[in-house]
Order: sequence, then C-alpha cells, then structure tokens
Amino acid sequence: TIEFTGQFFLRVQQEDIQPCLNFKNTRLADKLLESVRRNTLSIEPIPGDQSFPRKCCLSESHKLCNYKIKFEGDNEWFSISQMSRNRIAAVCDFYSYLRYIVQGLVKCSDKDIFAELVRLRNQMAQSRLGLV
Repeated sequence: TIEFTGQFFLRVQQEDIQPCLNFKNTRLADKLLESVRRNTLSIEPIPGDQSFPRKCCLSESHKLCNYKIKFEGDNEWFSISQMSRNRIAAVCDFYSYLRYIVQGLVKCSDKDIFAELVRLRNQMAQSRLGLV
C-alpha cells in the first residue's frame, strides 16, 4: 500500500475523494474508501440478463444496477448503480495516476503532471454531480 501525504493530497482527499465516496450507507462507504486506498476493490459489470432495478447498496435507492463490487477477503458482491460506479471509478483513476507517478511510470513535465491531476479532480467533481 502506498501512503500519500502532503498538503496537496490532503486537500484533494478532503475536497474531492471523500465527497465522491460519501454514500448513504456509511459503513459500506468507509470500507469502500479503505479498499480503494489499498487498491483491493473489484468492480464488475452485471450481465445484461441479470441487470434489473434493485437497491444500490451504496446509495440505498432503487435504481438499475449494472455493476457489482467486492472487497478483498469477502465473498459477497454488492450491487451498485451506474452513478455509484462512476464516482468510484473517478477516485480509482486518481489513485492509479498517483501510483504511476510514485512508481516512476509517468515521464512528463511537472506542469503536465499537474494538468492531469487537475483533470482527474474535475472528473471526480463531475461524477459526484452525476454529469459523467
């Protein structure tokens, strides 16, 4: 597990990551945040013939749930809506890019790295608002 610290990351976590993963089911949302941080979350599409309106385990509202999530060490899958999935994916994309930077896989200028981080923050904001 890579630990991210520093003022910039703490601000992103407070302004973007936590609000993006803030769901009505707080117990599951806390588990989700930790799983995303550790890079141990599984997200899979639900096959079309099994996709129908049901209760999204995160938002606790009845919606068409086309995706499911599973936590490492759990055998249980949780159905989630498209909007919940988009919010999770936006945060996962941000963490993935940070991991690439730490691993030395990103070979571009600091300005370009910062621009990509801003784009990913924007993606989290848009998914939180349901625009993506």
